Amino acid sequence: FLLLIAGIATLFSAYDSVARSRSVDHTYEVRRQLIQVLSSIQDIETGARGYALTGTKSFLTPYKNSLDHVDKDLSVLEALIADNPIQTERYGNIYRLAQEKKDFSRQLVTLRDTKGLDAASGVVGEGEGQEAMDAIRTLIAAMDQEEARLLALRQEEESNSTEKLGLFVAIGGAIALGISLFATLGIRKGFVLGGEAEERFRTMANNIAQLAWMADEKGRIFWYSQRWFDYTGTTIEEMEGWGWQKVHHPDHVQRVVDKIRRCFETGEFWEDTFPLRGADGNFRWFLSRAVPVRDKQGKILRWFGTNTDVTEQREA
Repeated sequence: FLLLIAGIATLFSAYDSVARSRSVDHTYEVRRQLIQVLSSIQDIETGARGYALTGTKSFLTPYKNSLDHVDKDLSVLEALIADNPIQTERYGNIYRLAQEKKDFSRQLVTLRDTKGLDAASGVVGEGEGQEAMDAIRTLIAAMDQEEARLLALRQEEESNSTEKLGLFVAIGGAIALGISLFATLGIRKGFVLGGEAEERFRTMANNIAQLAWMADEKGRIFWYSQRWFDYTGTTIEEMEGWGWQKVHHPDHVQRVVDKIRRCFETGEFWEDTFPLRGADGNFRWFLSRAVPVRDKQGKILRWFGTNTDVTEQREA
């Protein structure tokens, strides 16, 4: 029951950690889009002015490209900040000023084409259109400052959420280890496979959130919990002995085999993290732990292990 509670708490904490992480990523995306919008509007501004003052056609390339894309850039920004009323109000002003800047730049290019340098440079010299550009820069700077404030806040929340997630994972691992020690104590008191107490233990292991298993003193696995078979879609005949390697990712299996063999030989506690293939063919990451079960003389009788799904934690 305690393990179930810890598992639920870990799950909710993982979802919260993922949400906090996405919130941070979202803030970075808003700031990148602000830069993109400002860049597009500046290209329109400098392209039109450069062409007006020099007549050089190369100035028209960035000018035309940005005219084609600025509305799309603005739409992306609008969608990103839709949940923030302060930013939405600023965006409305930026959108209005951007349309004014587009209209002015088109008129300036047309004036240069139809009336020549003197007419176009006169309009540029009067500073017409510069006021709108300055206002756009000020608004975008204010929006970026607001996102920087939100970023600091969200990064702190993400850090707190990650710490909480780590705590719940540790608690779940401690409870699972407690079950392992319970198994050790039980065997020292004389349970053997097939006994009533051993059967009660198996029933308990079948009801924990982790995938559980038992191996003999040499490391050959002879029992898995039902959750193992539910997840992997395998049978005991397929998994018996060292058959578990079939569901390990090929990039990790040799490393895992080498490490667990070493632990089986030395009798030290084993812990490792690796992906396991599910019945649907997809891999998920698991934190695996195993403890030796010894008799009164210290001889290893068997091993008890658990595999805890930590996919969400790794993604977070």
